[in-house]
Amino acid sequence: MRAEQEAVLVGIGTALRDDPRLTVRPVPGRNPLCVVVDSKLRLARTAAVLSTTLETTIIVTTCQGEARVDEVTRLGACVLVLC
Repeated sequence: MRAEQEAVLVGIGTALRDDPRLTVRPVPGRNPLCVVVDSKLRLARTAAVLSTTLETTIIVTTCQGEARVDEVTRLGACVLVLC
């Protein structure tokens, strides 16, 4: 199903509990855009969505997560801060 979608969105609870990769497997297809909603930017630096070969991972956070924006950006994610 992921191969047919433009994006997959999960909340921080799912990201912390399940550590999903959100990639297409085991069938061929393009990986969807990965979006994680994380108001305090609590996502672990070892999270699968940051360490996989996804084309783009977007983390949506608030002003409460601004302190870690540079760190998460260096890990390859695009961070969108909504204040």
